[in-house]
Amino acid sequence: MRLQRILIPVDFSSQAEQASALAVELANRHSAEVVLLHADPLPGAGTIAVEPVYIPPSMLAGLRATYDQDIQNAFAELENTLRPQLNEGATLRTERCLASPVDGILEFAKEWDADLIVMGSSGLSGTARLLLGSTADKITRHAPCPVLVTRMQAPEQRPPQPFRQILVGIDHSPFSGPLARLATSVVAPAGVIELVHIWSPPFVSVLGTHLGGIETTEWTTAREAVIGDEAKRLEDFAQSLDLSGINCFIGAGNVPDALLDRADEHKADLIVVGAHGRRELGEKLIGTVTDRLLRHAHLSVLVLPEGGLPRWTL
Repeated sequence: MRLQRILIPVDFSSQAEQASALAVELANRHSAEVVLLHADPLPGAGTIAVEPVYIPPSMLAGLRATYDQDIQNAFAELENTLRPQLNEGATLRTERCLASPVDGILEFAKEWDADLIVMGSSGLSGTARLLLGSTADKITRHAPCPVLVTRMQAPEQRPPQPFRQILVGIDHSPFSGPLARLATSVVAPAGVIELVHIWSPPFVSVLGTHLGGIETTEWTTAREAVIGDEAKRLEDFAQSLDLSGINCFIGAGNVPDALLDRADEHKADLIVVGAHGRRELGEKLIGTVTDRLLRHAHLSVLVLPEGGLPRWTL
């Protein structure tokens, strides 16, 4: 499926600049239209002083004019960097909306009918991020299209390289087929896509701590049989996709940890996963697989939210 409209939210940070360069590489392959979007409310008195103070309207207007000029200058600098990288057929323009980043990005993506959002990973960290979530966390949960969250690359890896080794998390839910098709739209020519299914029965962590050597042979035999069945199921699924350049891998254990371990072994540069909706209180507190990957992955993560599922479903 062709990516025709790629949205890049920018805050003019180094993370956003790298995300923009990667998005341009994708735009060149798809002859896509790229929009650089800066979503931010105008600064008011609350951003100028801790204590409430009176600011004459003329002074506030001057401050806002200076702020607007700073944004225009930042846009111009980023455009000057990106435009020489554009191939014929790909286009680039800038937009600004006066709204909070999350609301502005989501509203623009919906109205413009974006095919992909590409953004850098930045924002809160530590306990604050766990409780409140970063802008990227919220966008991946509610966006109407896939969201690519990029990671900062070392200077020697710049400009960003195309994705050559992609892992796709498969759980045999309605997301699985769309995720595989989504991966084919971003993989580099001659790149490799690996479908990864992690078998993780809910009782295994508890059972493993209480076996104490009792019936371990029986347990191992049963486990190997189940993994064998899961491997066959994954192979059958891969064949049903009728896509070339697809490999399969079956693993066992904690899903996000096992995916990250496989990414290290495979030297992957992208993980593709679905953002299942939260329905249980436990998931709200502990976090879904996607949430945990966004927090801990050292590589880029491409997320397909529920809102973006229909267009990738055959």
